[in-house]
Amino acid sequence: MLGQKTADETLIEPLIALESLPVRTSPPTKKIAIFSTQRSGSTHFCNLLGSSHEFGVPREWLNQRALDLYLKRRNVQNLYFPDFMRDVLFKTATPNGVFSINVQMNQYIHWKERGFDLLSIGFDKVLYLRRRDKIAQAFSFTKAIATDQWMSNQAPRRNISPNAITNSLILHSLYAFSKWEEYYNLHVSQFVDKVYLYEDIVEDCGIVQSVFRECGLECREPEKLSSSIKVQRTDEDDLRIREFRNYLAELSEGVSECSPCD
Repeated sequence: MLGQKTADETLIEPLIALESLPVRTSPPTKKIAIFSTQRSGSTHFCNLLGSSHEFGVPREWLNQRALDLYLKRRNVQNLYFPDFMRDVLFKTATPNGVFSINVQMNQYIHWKERGFDLLSIGFDKVLYLRRRDKIAQAFSFTKAIATDQWMSNQAPRRNISPNAITNSLILHSLYAFSKWEEYYNLHVSQFVDKVYLYEDIVEDCGIVQSVFRECGLECREPEKLSSSIKVQRTDEDDLRIREFRNYLAELSEGVSECSPCD
C-alpha cells in the first residue's frame, strides 16, 4: 500500500538504528525474555511494553531474515555473533538497566542448533505468550507467508485471496506449530515464570500493566502504553477459517466412522 514499508524494510530498521546507539558502560541489571510462536501477537505485546521506555527494547534481535538483510546491506559475509549480542545487550537496555528480547521458538531453535543458547545469558524473568486459537493462528501464519505481510503497518508483497490458502497449507502450518510447542514443552517451559494468552491481552489491557509487576518493575504512565500494530484479520479470513474448522470436523467424523467396533 502507498506509504507503507515492506517486511524487509521494517525488519532491517532496528539493526541499522542499533549502530548509532551509545554503549552502556555497565551491563543490564535486569534481563527479560519473551518467548512465543509466530502469529501470537508478540510484536503488539512487546510494542506495548517497550512504549513505556522502562522495559528495554523487546524486539526480535535474533531474527535470521533481518540479520541476513542487514549483512547484505553492509556487504559483510559473516556476523561475529559475540560482538552482535554484546551490542544488543549493552545498547538496547533502557536507562533503568532493563534489557528485554522478543524471541520466537523457531528463532531460539535455529540459534541453539548453531551453538548459542539464548537462555545461557541468564534471564531474571522468562515469559511465554501463546495463542489459544491454534487454527486461527495457523491460518494467519499461512496467510503471512503467502503475502509477506507480517504486520498491519507493512505493505504486502502480493495480495492473496483467502480462498487461495488451501487446507493442506494450513495443515502444514499447524504441524509446524505443533513441533515448536513440543520443543517448548521439552526444553523451555521449565524456565518460564509466567504464561500469557494473546486472546486475554486483546480483551484486557490491564494484563500488560501486570507484566511490569511480574517483572518487579513500575509502569509510571500506563495510559501512554501504545502499539501501532492492528488486527489484520478480515471477514473473508473469518469465513475461510470457519470452512477449515468444518473440514477438520469432517475429517474427525470420517475417522470415527472408520473406527472398528469394540
